[in-house]
Amino acid sequence: MPRLTTVLFSTCLMMAMPGAHAGGDASKGHARSAMMMAMPGAHAGGDASKGHARSAVCAACHGADGNSTNAMWPKLAGQHEAYLAKQLRDFRTGTRKDPGMSAMAAPLSDDDIANLAAYFSQQKPK
Repeated sequence: MPRLTTVLFSTCLMMAMPGAHAGGDASKGHARSAMMMAMPGAHAGGDASKGHARSAVCAACHGADGNSTNAMWPKLAGQHEAYLAKQLRDFRTGTRKDPGMSAMAAPLSDDDIANLAAYFSQQKPK
């Protein structure tokens, strides 16, 4: 029953916090951050300095600091750490499909993913 409790608690947090839903105002991102931190297992816990060292290949499309200048590739800067880690894992496993990203994510270890997510989540969106 602990899993059900976590889901219910998370749902209540989302409903109670302005801007916590996906369509929320970007200025209320702190509410989403608080919600993610309150959810067990939501924080990837990577090392941003190691992520920076591993991010060179990402820079070609997403920009050195995660601020892509091309609308074809999303900005990674300032995204939630847990969200970034999930997307990379999904590309790696094939749950999410994109020929380019799947190839980039395939060789990443769990630590690489956590570190990259930590690095890009700490960058300032421009």
